[in-house]
Amino acid sequence: MNGVSGHSKPCTCTILDEESPMLVASHDAPRYGNSLPFKRQASCGFRGSKKTKRAMYPIQSVGWGSMDTEEPARHPLVNLAELQDLFRTESPTTEEPHCYKVIGTVTLVRHDANSFYYLACPFSNCNRKVVSAGVNYHCEMCGKTFDEPSYRYILSLTVSDDTGSVICSCFNDVGEKILGHKCKVVVQMQQNTDPIFETIFQEITNRKFVFVIKARRETFQGETRVKYTAIQADSFENNT
Repeated sequence: MNGVSGHSKPCTCTILDEESPMLVASHDAPRYGNSLPFKRQASCGFRGSKKTKRAMYPIQSVGWGSMDTEEPARHPLVNLAELQDLFRTESPTTEEPHCYKVIGTVTLVRHDANSFYYLACPFSNCNRKVVSAGVNYHCEMCGKTFDEPSYRYILSLTVSDDTGSVICSCFNDVGEKILGHKCKVVVQMQQNTDPIFETIFQEITNRKFVFVIKARRETFQGETRVKYTAIQADSFENNT
């Protein structure tokens, strides 16, 4: 922003300077990156971290995608260093998770043993973890017993960019978009020692995605940490 930093919330209203020649040139800019000229902002009173001096919200809150739809972007675009910095001092509260858009590369996906999936209730309105009941499976949540469970992803990813890295989890729908296969198919490959199983995870390593990451501070047994969950993932190549 021409050397001027600012802070605001995703609901910020950014007023573009229509007379600036940058506005015309901006349509040729990359989909993610750079800045648009603007006159002023209407902020919601967010008091950002003093350590975070880069402008994280004003222009990215609008987003290049929203310029086409004329709708405000739902999530601010930040890098991983900014994402972690938000939770170091004056961070969002524990009770309210916050979502951010991050462009990152998958550098590791855990897939040893049964670490990447769980056995779930096959009813779509449940999807809770089931327990073995002899030759059958039982869902304690809905109280039903069935012959075969559903297989659902619960992936642990290391996502990196040139500013840092975070470990985040993701669940079935996002897992399918990242790996490109249904969970049951991948589990069967693993059980049958199919060499394609390892190939699937090798091919996904070092691929870049546009993530929407939900960040939330949690306290467990006196230890506070930030939990990151990828709630959306789209191939970066398809968004440029």
